[in-house]
Amino acid sequence: ESGTNTKFKLSPAHWLWKLPPMLLILLISMLICCSASPLEDSSSFVATADGSFFYPDDDNQVGLTLSTFGQYERQLQNVADTVLRQLMISGDVIAYDIGANFGTWSIPMSRTLAGRGTVYAFEVQRRIIQYLKLNRLANEAANMQIVHAALSNISGVMLVSDVTGGYGGQTLSMLQEAGEAALRYKVLRTTLDLLL
Repeated sequence: ESGTNTKFKLSPAHWLWKLPPMLLILLISMLICCSASPLEDSSSFVATADGSFFYPDDDNQVGLTLSTFGQYERQLQNVADTVLRQLMISGDVIAYDIGANFGTWSIPMSRTLAGRGTVYAFEVQRRIIQYLKLNRLANEAANMQIVHAALSNISGVMLVSDVTGGYGGQTLSMLQEAGEAALRYKVLRTTLDLLL
C-alpha cells in the first residue's frame, strides 16, 4: 500500500555500523577499555587564567609548570585561540586534542568554542583520564568529549601501562613498554582518517 509507514526492527550489528565514525569510536573505546578507578593518589589543584586544574602530585612536567608559572604553553595557546576564532566565522568547529593529558589545551579550547564547537580530548592513560574528567567538570566544559583511545597510523587494540612522573612527555611506544606486563590494559588505537 502506497504511503504506509513501515517500522523496521534492526539488530544491533546492523545499526552499529551506521553510526558516525566518532560516535562509533567513543562506543568501542568504552566497551574495550578497563574503567579506571576514582582518584586514589595525592593530587594538587591550581586555578589559572586558562582554567582550574587538578593534577597528580608526582607530575614533574605539566603540573609543575602550571603551579610554578600559572600557565602552560600560553604563547602557543594564543595562536590556537586565534585560529579557532577565525574558523568559527565559517560555522561550528571540531577540535582534537591528541594526548590531552589533564586538559591544559582542551579546557581553553572548549572555552573558546563554547556554543560554537566541540573538543575531542584523546588520552591513553586511564589514571590521567580521571584527572581529565575531573577538570572537565571543574571547568564546566560541556562541549568537551573525552575519548580513552590512542591516535596512531594503524587501528586496533594496544596494551599500555600507566606511568608516573612526567606525564606530558610520553609516547605510545613508551606507554607500551612501561610497567609490568601484568599491569597492562587494553586501549583502542585508531587513525585520524577514521574520524574525518
